[in-house]
Amino acid sequence: MENLKHTKGEWVATNDDVYSLKEGLIVNIICDAPVSSKSYENWGANAKLISASPVMYEYILDKANNGCEIAKTIIKRYLY
Repeated sequence: MENLKHTKGEWVATNDDVYSLKEGLIVNIICDAPVSSKSYENWGANAKLISASPVMYEYILDKANNGCEIAKTIIKRYLY
């Protein structure tokens, strides 16, 4: 399976942003907290999930490359 073109992890969640780090330095803002107060209520949980994405992607990709049909389905459904 091909690798996606994405900002590599480590991604870190804060109260205002999700950003990527390289050698301890911020190199890219992945997303900002929403302006709407209703959306902001869920920001903490959403930011943690977003920041975990690179690790989850690598795990699922490894499983797919080793023949896991569920992982292959996840990649096809959500990533391509």
